[in-house]
Amino acid sequence: MKLRHYLLLGLAGMVVVGVALGTFLTARVPHYANPSGLAGAYLAAQFALGSNDLAQAGDYLERALETDPDDPNLLQSAMRARLVGGRVPQAVDIAQTLISQTPDNQQAGLLLAIAAFEAGRYSSAERYLSKMNKGPMARLLEPNIRLWMAIAENNRDAVQSAVSQLRRSAAFTPISMLQVGQAMELSGDIQGASEAYETGLRAGGASYFFFVKAYGGYLERQGDVDAARNLYQDYHNTHLTHPHVSAALARLNAAGTPAPPPPLARNVRVQLAYAFYAVAEVMEREKRLELALAYAHLALFLEPESDIAVFMTAEIFARHERWTAAGDRFALIAPEQVMYRAAQIKRAEMLNEVDAVEEAISVLYAVMTNTSDDIDVLVALGDMLRFRFRFEEAEQAYDKAIGFIREERAIYWHVYFARGITRERQGNWVMAEVDLQKARQLSGDEPHVLNYLGYSWIDQGIYLKEGLRIIELAVRKEPSNGFFVDSLGWAHYQLGQYDKALGYLEHASRLEPTDAVITEHLGDVLWQLGREVEARYQWRKALAFDPVDEDRLKIESKIITGLEIAPELGPEKLSGGTEI
Repeated sequence: MKLRHYLLLGLAGMVVVGVALGTFLTARVPHYANPSGLAGAYLAAQFALGSNDLAQAGDYLERALETDPDDPNLLQSAMRARLVGGRVPQAVDIAQTLISQTPDNQQAGLLLAIAAFEAGRYSSAERYLSKMNKGPMARLLEPNIRLWMAIAENNRDAVQSAVSQLRRSAAFTPISMLQVGQAMELSGDIQGASEAYETGLRAGGASYFFFVKAYGGYLERQGDVDAARNLYQDYHNTHLTHPHVSAALARLNAAGTPAPPPPLARNVRVQLAYAFYAVAEVMEREKRLELALAYAHLALFLEPESDIAVFMTAEIFARHERWTAAGDRFALIAPEQVMYRAAQIKRAEMLNEVDAVEEAISVLYAVMTNTSDDIDVLVALGDMLRFRFRFEEAEQAYDKAIGFIREERAIYWHVYFARGITRERQGNWVMAEVDLQKARQLSGDEPHVLNYLGYSWIDQGIYLKEGLRIIELAVRKEPSNGFFVDSLGWAHYQLGQYDKALGYLEHASRLEPTDAVITEHLGDVLWQLGREVEARYQWRKALAFDPVDEDRLKIESKIITGLEIAPELGPEKLSGGTEI
């Protein structure tokens, strides 16, 4: 049974924080010992940028600048690489050279204004802001910078001007209103703060962590604990769990007198840093990851201790498969910070990616508390062990995690799904089916669950009509998922419907042209249709796609001996087997 695509599905991150599940597959960058001259260094830098190796790209661009230190394109690229790579002071140095050439350069002007703001040189920041071009991002950020400069200088007229500009802004309303709300609260204008937050809420702010955290803290400080709790709980129920939201709920739901609410930050650098983090969160959600990194690093430039910004940069590095760099970032988050446990889980995942498995397991055990707080840690451990085919140990981890679940909520569907996969791989189908059905119920027919369950039924010759139906439903939900299409084709193959199977398997092969399992399946159906030369060609292709050892041996055997020709059973086979 070819289910390894789903066996390897890592789901621990879904418990920890709302992050997209996809991973960027990037080429490894060749390390040129000494790129030849300007052209060699520039080309090496562009390759590094394309492969998301930002540190190496910055190094190569600086080599190129040694040859031509005044080239504006090189300067712009080097500034970008340093900023996105987290080397903000070096990016500021390059921006200084750029601005001397083009005083209205928007990116250089913004960066220099932020650096001047960080140093408390507000007149210099004002000068850079006044001279730069005003593109869309500048129109969003400039009033935020001006707002906190005015507050730092106690310039009430300038504060009011910046607030008015933010209220009129057509840019992202939740960010603008978040900043207005915090400024109004800081000045004692509670009505103005409430109006700003409510405007941001109507504009969709409740779907963003940065807004929920800030507005929830505001509500707590105003004594509206029930409204704060409802805001946190709604986010908790509809999004993947975030440690800061969980901590807020735990604080409000604790027995006795609740702990005091988080104070409003009065440091203007911290306030502007939070605005940059908010922009980064929006960019990350839109999958504009380079911009997300840039703004998260600007947030850290202003507030180096920001655990949420460190965590975001580490996660983006991980998505680019920079495992060691990501792990180093996760390790920066201190034990007393809210994101520490989540960061340690992610650090363990990074260690696992570089095959430091036992060290990764030790990291996870070190943060366990033998309470319900361990659910995410145990799921991460189970996924890690499942990925390594250590199914019995993985099942034990999932058992413990499920034992801590007090209320079966939709966000826990994947824990049952993962345990179901683990039980199925150990041959315990009866209990696996219970878990898969539970996952189906909690997830509302999540397509991965439908695909796995339907395929398992058909593979065993039971519930054939229902199995085929739910696989078809999975394909309708995600028609471009080559693995789902492969399952549908393989289901028709198992039912002896080779002509139908061929169409689906050819389509799956187009969607996932380098997958060994799908290519092998295509070869199998071609053989059954008497197209033996084409079948062997597909099997040879499958060998080139690095199948697991067990599959490699079977494919090699097929190339030599072929397959036994199965009888054409046709659709009437659907009437066989046990039905629901």
